[in-house]
Amino acid sequence: MISHTKAVKIPEVLQEALLFPMTPADTSKFHNLRGIRNDIAHGKLTKYPVRTAIEHGSYLRNLAVNIDGHIVENFLVIE
Repeated sequence: MISHTKAVKIPEVLQEALLFPMTPADTSKFHNLRGIRNDIAHGKLTKYPVRTAIEHGSYLRNLAVNIDGHIVENFLVIE
């Protein structure tokens, strides 16, 4: 059921359900950032430089823009 999907499955859902092309490097980077987020949330990572946060945020934003473009191009009918 989709409501019980965990973040670890996001790349799989993107690739298999939405046919979004993700390279192994993209998938690895996504999981790395997810791990960093989890470490912050659970108090294991207490230092996170602003520059790194901005770089990671930019990567995730670009990924979101690419996913949005893929969905618009392949799944939406615009008349």
